Amino acid sequence: MKILSFPLLYLLTHFVHAEEIVYPIEAFKKLDTFEAHVLSKSDKVFAQNEYRLASKSYDSFMVEFPKSKAISYALLRKARCLHLDNKRYEAIKEYAEVLDYFPDDVYFAAAAKYYIGACHHENGDLHKALKTWAEMMEDVEYRKHYLAATAINILADNMLKQEKYDMAVKYYRMVPETFRGKTTYEVIQAAVTQVVYHFIRRTPDEPKLRDFYIKAKSFYPHGPRSMPDDLENDWTYWETVRGEAKRYASFNQFQNNERHTYYDYWSKALAGKFPDSDEYQLDQAWFALQSHEDVNQWYARVDQIYTNNPQKEELNFRIVRWLHIYKDHQSKVVEYFKKIDWQKMNNQSTYNLFCTLADVGAPALAKESVYPRFEFEQMSNREIYNLMRAIYEKAGDNTMAANLFGKFNLPEMEPAMKVEVAAYLWPRNENLVLHIYSAMQDQNHADYWRLRFFHYKREATRGIPMGKKVVNLPEYAKEAWLLMADLYEGISDWNNAIQALRQADNPPTTLFRIATNFVRMGKVPNAVAQLKEVENFFKDVAPRAALTIATIYQSAGQKAEEVGALRGVMKKYPDSGESTAAHERLEALGVKIGGGVDAD
Repeated sequence: MKILSFPLLYLLTHFVHAEEIVYPIEAFKKLDTFEAHVLSKSDKVFAQNEYRLASKSYDSFMVEFPKSKAISYALLRKARCLHLDNKRYEAIKEYAEVLDYFPDDVYFAAAAKYYIGACHHENGDLHKALKTWAEMMEDVEYRKHYLAATAINILADNMLKQEKYDMAVKYYRMVPETFRGKTTYEVIQAAVTQVVYHFIRRTPDEPKLRDFYIKAKSFYPHGPRSMPDDLENDWTYWETVRGEAKRYASFNQFQNNERHTYYDYWSKALAGKFPDSDEYQLDQAWFALQSHEDVNQWYARVDQIYTNNPQKEELNFRIVRWLHIYKDHQSKVVEYFKKIDWQKMNNQSTYNLFCTLADVGAPALAKESVYPRFEFEQMSNREIYNLMRAIYEKAGDNTMAANLFGKFNLPEMEPAMKVEVAAYLWPRNENLVLHIYSAMQDQNHADYWRLRFFHYKREATRGIPMGKKVVNLPEYAKEAWLLMADLYEGISDWNNAIQALRQADNPPTTLFRIATNFVRMGKVPNAVAQLKEVENFFKDVAPRAALTIATIYQSAGQKAEEVGALRGVMKKYPDSGESTAAHERLEALGVKIGGGVDAD
């Protein structure tokens, strides 16, 4: 497993154009009025991304105030204008002037050094970029500049590519240890991720990981943590380490030795701490299992953890947790199931237990020993519905689920819930679906849903008579006609399907379907006439209608009409995708392109 760094280009592009170097406010206050006015005006133009105009403005400032203390800043900004205007070679010369004339004005000189490396990188010269940033790192003052953090990450990324892991980690460590609070979240995160991965996965080493945690003030990029005197028993630290160890605990089939070493190391490093934490202890036991792969030894350890903290939390909740741990180990599932204190169970906890047993491979135990424990008279319709779904989906017992239907209080069930339950039962039990619809107070609404149910089952025998009732209900009529059209098409009754589509009145969609049904009836002229109507009145789909006419002629074997229609598509809709398709079809037919007339 290889942890990937932020791509070099992303880091560079993102941070080169991040928050710009600005002239310090305290220094700005010390400028005289005229200096401050001209510099402020130049900065305003720069902020508007008018880089060429801003460059001239900074030039004017340097000419007008050659002895100003802001000259180094103005020169840097002029270089930035060239840089951001993609004149990188000229920008490098200007950045170099900042270094030549103001090397001790660290805030601006260090930035110039960084940006020279950025220009080289953007020019595609990684060697020069890395060399420049390496020189920046050699300067004790320059490498403290916040922009250095990005350069350090990129240098470290390059070392990582060369598999110089120790040197890369040394550089990555510098970023959170030096620049926390001085650079962006992304820069800190990129470095921290690499260091943690190195000491967790590549070369597991908890002492070095701990040292980094202390000096970086945690593994989190957002804010430093006040370090306790001793991390040996610090829950926050070990909880973080445990989470990272689990995060990187993935191995492929060719990494068996690496896998064994990894789990063995971390099971031992995590051992002997926080005996009162089930979660921590169980994770440590799991690491040990992955190391020695002795299931019986794991059973013993997990059982011991359970025994060690009998009063830690509510008994039955804890038992459910252990049932999940022993998923598919049926003897242990039965053993822990027997520990349930039924006096402390209610319908909700009984439901959770039922689902858990089904999930861990013991549906029979759920049905035989848990289902009878439900107090159905105290359950709401929603709770009964949830249980019904669990029986269908988790226990896989359709008969038991159907029998539970009788527990519903249908007179008290809301209409929307009746619709919801019936829809769930559509693929499962027709009798129950129809029973719910018969229990609905609004039988017009029930008829609408019966129509949709018969349509779902593709049953024209029952669906069409029901549809003839529903089309007389204004609020459902339009959709009912569409459903009727589907049912008529399902039994090849094209005439009635066409009439239903006309009644549905949902052009142009229904008009395309009507044309298709005319074709099915062998009435090509009618189909073409219908599509020409679409072409004339629905401009958004006119090219599609025109090409469909050509397709109809093709199916009917009328080549001359097909060619004319294809040429018509190209002539009338030259910029459409249909025109391209028509061109390809004409080529396939061996027809010379051009010179045709529109199909009439």
